[in-house]
Amino acid sequence: MRILLALLLCLASLVNAGYPPNFPKCKNADNECMKNAANEVLQTYYLGQSDINLIPFDPFHVKILHFKPNPSSPVNIDLKLTDATLEGFKSMKINKFQGVKADLSGRDTFSGIVPDVIIRGHYNVNGTVLILPITGDGQAVVTCKNVKFNFSYDFKPYEKNGKTYASLAHVKLDLEPEHVRFDLTNLFNGDKTLGDVTSQFINANWKELFNEMKPALAKAISLIVKSFINKFYETQPYADFFL
Repeated sequence: MRILLALLLCLASLVNAGYPPNFPKCKNADNECMKNAANEVLQTYYLGQSDINLIPFDPFHVKILHFKPNPSSPVNIDLKLTDATLEGFKSMKINKFQGVKADLSGRDTFSGIVPDVIIRGHYNVNGTVLILPITGDGQAVVTCKNVKFNFSYDFKPYEKNGKTYASLAHVKLDLEPEHVRFDLTNLFNGDKTLGDVTSQFINANWKELFNEMKPALAKAISLIVKSFINKFYETQPYADFFL
């Protein structure tokens, strides 16, 4: 099945007239076929293709990401990223597909790695990272290296025009980067000395900062993936995805 049944960003490939002829199908529960098809879609259609209803997913645009303060955490920050872009998904490699059955039973998962995920946007931050106060308002670039991921979900069936369709439900995304670098302009209203010291400190303690951001980031991405994929799945009966 040459579709990405649940990719980080909208890899369902449907057209109004029927199943796209250039997207071969897989047999029921053929996880190896699904993995290979998904990787080809990632590499070929990351800019989207309107005639087969594929939406661009690299870069990926997010209006706002809000990481709320957590007074019980050593990283207690109120951080907002607005007009953000996430880049790098075209280089994603899926290593394992599991589930995705024609009878919609069981929980489905796929996992893999993204060599580089780059998040850009306007940031506003106020709070403390460990013992160090931080404040700033400017441009942010967050570079995540070798991000391992696992995306899991259920398919929920529903009836339309006498046929069974499916939508994603109970989605969950786990992320684990090898390294993260934060580049923030205009820390402390442009004070270079304070800004340089703070940049060195947060990058030396990137794990603590990213771990505080990770739940909100993973939830935001997973819900957007769910929304995009469901938008396309509603145009095609679920049985049409299989040989």
